[in-house]
Amino acid sequence: MEAIKHHYIPQFILRNFCFKDKLLYYYNKNTNKVSIKRTDEIFMMHNLYRDEINCADNPTEIEIKLSKFENEVARIINNKVLNTNEIRLSEYDENRLRLFIAVMAFRNKRVFEWFGSNMTSSNKEFFKSFQKDENFIDLWKRNLSYIVDCRSLQEVAKHNKIDLPFKYYMIRDGFIDYEVVDGDLLKLLINNAGYMLQFMKYFVVIERRGEKDFVIGDNYPPQVLGELDNGKSLHLYTICPISPSRSVLLVSMGIFNSPSHLRVFEDKILKLLSYDNRGNLVITVKKVYQNVLEELNNSIISQSVEGYAFVNKERVGNVYNKKM
Repeated sequence: MEAIKHHYIPQFILRNFCFKDKLLYYYNKNTNKVSIKRTDEIFMMHNLYRDEINCADNPTEIEIKLSKFENEVARIINNKVLNTNEIRLSEYDENRLRLFIAVMAFRNKRVFEWFGSNMTSSNKEFFKSFQKDENFIDLWKRNLSYIVDCRSLQEVAKHNKIDLPFKYYMIRDGFIDYEVVDGDLLKLLINNAGYMLQFMKYFVVIERRGEKDFVIGDNYPPQVLGELDNGKSLHLYTICPISPSRSVLLVSMGIFNSPSHLRVFEDKILKLLSYDNRGNLVITVKKVYQNVLEELNNSIISQSVEGYAFVNKERVGNVYNKKM
């Protein structure tokens, strides 16, 4: 049987938000109601990745590739990130986790719709040079298929079949702000993995302190934008909740040049990371108070399109209208 429910948020993450086996609370923005859902009922679209053009012999090939990649990342998150207070990530782990975050921002229903019915005329004109027949969903699926063959952003940058704009998207969401990606920088990232691992965005892992939990929304992972003192837009951080109590952040180094009121976090939370003598990335989990968690939840909720999920109605505060 071919899988027809294609989830753009993996089950291994959603299971962490369950109050009972595969059951969680889901707030539907369209109906303004909370209901109990199974994890396989939400954050999915039928045949989202089905590709009968490039994978005629196996139309669910992208879904299969994504599942394999998710299993690899699940071992890293569940064994190293979820339950330890001093996290050590090898180069193997860090490469996959960075790529995973970038892929998550690219594989969802919102991006699918953007390449379909929501693409503007100017964007169509731009992408015509990469897809002559203007089937931009095919363009998206083809590049996604090549991307999930990779296991690091360096491999994405080197891949000779991935179109250049998609290399930029991956590097933007995994390492740097999109505006500063150019050809020379891309070459540097391709040829110097060590430089790439320490470039511009870094990991912070936070754990909530108090009586409120993280929620998880359908636009995963949401990105929070701010601005520099000169008014230029800047990516501040990407929020990746992995359980009701813990979230991974991908933080721009430029956050320290933004006004302090935009950061939400204390500077000590945003402390830069170090490597041990074996080359492992060392991340100490930081506790955050309720006011910070509520700010993050507000970002997750405001950027969700159809709805968001959580483990306990009593632990998410006034983030929904309590109609049942």
